[in-house]
Amino acid sequence: MAYVIVYFSIWKGIESTGKVVYVAALLPYLLLVILLLRGLSLEGSGKGLRYLFVPKWEKLKTFAVWRDGINQILFSSGIAFGPLVFYGSCRQPNEKVLRSSFWLPIINSATSILAACVLFTFLGHISHTLEIDIDKIEIEGIELAFVAYPAMLTLLPGSNIWAILFFFMLILVGLDSIFGIFDFMSSFILSEYPVIRKKMRKETFSLIMVCIFFTLSLVLFCTKQGIHVFEMFDHYAVGMPLLFMLIAQTIFIGYIFGLDRLSDLLYQNTGERIPVFF
Repeated sequence: MAYVIVYFSIWKGIESTGKVVYVAALLPYLLLVILLLRGLSLEGSGKGLRYLFVPKWEKLKTFAVWRDGINQILFSSGIAFGPLVFYGSCRQPNEKVLRSSFWLPIINSATSILAACVLFTFLGHISHTLEIDIDKIEIEGIELAFVAYPAMLTLLPGSNIWAILFFFMLILVGLDSIFGIFDFMSSFILSEYPVIRKKMRKETFSLIMVCIFFTLSLVLFCTKQGIHVFEMFDHYAVGMPLLFMLIAQTIFIGYIFGLDRLSDLLYQNTGERIPVFF
């Protein structure tokens, strides 16, 4: 069912994904705001927010904190991934690149803070109710989506309705994530092998890609060891490898290609220039 939805979302390419993303990107914000309002009304929510925002400076000396921070910001922002570069090439001539470059990191970080506030208001309530420290409540990774948030929804009036909306939101978030991968990979393959575009329609090519991904998903993730394969992808496919890739891109664009040349290209296409701070 998931891949059927994926196919009918990407079968026309960027034309179809651009329309679906309006709903897929906005609904999660609505649900997060509702959960935050409910969480703030619970007893003990302040305890959770204090745990979230009051720093423990000694933890800054540990490598794990910096590694997790890098993993989060690189994954959530999408920077260093191919899809972000691909969507940049699909921009309209009148769209301003610098304005998007300024606002997208701010919106991304604000979204992460919003989701964290939602989670920790409920963790504070659980900590207060069960009379245990928040440190003892260990929830991370896949448990956030399938344990923590569903438990929060049971505290809302009409929890069954909210549960349906929540898992519908998860599907939308998954679609948001996979749109870029499909669009990027199909665009790359069609650019490298233009003969494919002559031999078959876009819809047929998209169907073949979806079938390949579906088969690989069955083999990798739907066996008894699938959760371990998933955790390997989750821990090693992003984070530090993306950081080194981003450093390489920065060196290439900044020192080999040159910021002056990049600024000239930006001016030719958008009328903007890269601001010089030094």
